Parts: sequence; C-alpha cells; structure tokens
Amino acid sequence: MTTILPTSTARYTGLCILHTSLSLSGGERDTGTECSIVGAGSKTSSRTTSALRSWAWTGNGRIAIDIAGNHDIGYAGDITSDRLQRFERVFGKANWETRFSLPFPLGESQEGPGLRFIVLNSLNLETPARDSDIQADTYKFMNDIISSLRPVEDKSSGTKLLTHLPLYKEAGVCVDGPYFTYYDEQYGAGVREQNHLSYDASVNILQGIYGMSRNMEAPGNGFGRKGIILTGHDHEGCSVHHHLPESQDHASRA
Repeated sequence: MTTILPTSTARYTGLCILHTSLSLSGGERDTGTECSIVGAGSKTSSRTTSALRSWAWTGNGRIAIDIAGNHDIGYAGDITSDRLQRFERVFGKANWETRFSLPFPLGESQEGPGLRFIVLNSLNLETPARDSDIQADTYKFMNDIISSLRPVEDKSSGTKLLTHLPLYKEAGVCVDGPYFTYYDEQYGAGVREQNHLSYDASVNILQGIYGMSRNMEAPGNGFGRKGIILTGHDHEGCSVHHHLPESQDHASRA
C-alpha cells in the first residue's frame, strides 16, 4: 500500500544538518539543500521519502534527520499505534539516539570525547494520553537515556536533543504563550493542542537528560551537561538568550 504524505507532513519533518548549521525545509523544494522533503504530488516526493529513515546521508556531507510533529502523529490525545506506525514506516523511529566518539590513544582507559544525538517524541509526554502504552514507551526511552549518560562533571562530551515541542516558557517571553486544550470526556479527554511542553515535563528533560539543578551542591554545581536543545513548532518565532555574567555571584542564580 502506498502512503500518501500530505504537504503539512513535509513541512514539519524535513531537517537538514550541514556541519553545525540547521535549515528547516518548507513546503516547496529548497534548491540549497538536497535533503528537502516536498509535499505530496511532487515528482520528487516518493523518491525523497523512500530514501529517508530517521537518519540518512544525502551527499555532500549533509545528513537528514526526521522528527515527528503534530501534523504527522498528533498530540498526546491523538496518538495511536496506527498513526505512529505510519510515520515510522516511512521516516523511521520517533524515539532514537546515536553516539559519536573519538578514540583515545592506545592504553587510555578513559572514554574519548563524544557527541550524543537524541531524537525525542515530545508529543506524548503530557497527560492524559490516548494510548498510555505508547506514552510509557517514550518515558522508558528517556529513562534508558538518562541511565546511560556520562557523569554530569564530564566536559568531554556533548548532548544534542532534537524534539518538536519547545520547552516551557512563561507568558510574554515569546509571541505564543503557554496554551493547552483537551478533548471532551466522550473523546478521551486527552491533550488536543499545546504550544509548549508543560513546566513539569520541561524540568524532567533539563534535570534528567542534562543534569541541571537549582542546587549548587549538585554534580557540576547545577550547571548540567554540555549540549543544545533544538525544537520546532513555534510558528511565530522566538529568540531567547540566557546569559549569566561572570561577575555575577553564582549563588544568586538559584
């Protein structure tokens, strides 16, 4: 059976990486990126989508990474095994990770410098969820990641998290403020729409995956692991720069 991908799917799943540069592909082919995904009906749509499976080399040093969005599988109140399988059949797993490391010279027992890529399906982190088993799978994936991370104090590695929903932001920080709606009870009362992750879900990511803490006595003095979080979904755009001046008393950050 042929899977027809709507234009909205193409808009939100195309992601190209060139070294450290990122570009999100739009509804039409971007002639500057060979890994653009185009909408249904294009002559290149079937060729492009069939070639991509979560992580795919596309030539000239570029890598395509597909991240599940709400136009692909819905929010927590929408996600079913059929919808998730449809996405994963074409684009690969919604939750996955891979690691890169540089070998140390022979005789060294210490791990070499490393980079860890994590793709997380953040669309079913909130409750109520339509399918609690699928949600449990995502939390198990997170727990497995957390249990296998290097110590927070290890500054020789970095963690890159790619996910669709942005972390929680208070109203006024971005154009889109916190927003949740839910289905009626007769339809399961699950999450119907959201702008950001909730505060609690965001804290789980920052504390669990990145080891951040308000406690200055925590490992790494609470600053957490090196890394970056890349998200989508925010249609209006938002740029926030978090800065702690070196002259500022570290105790004041708590």
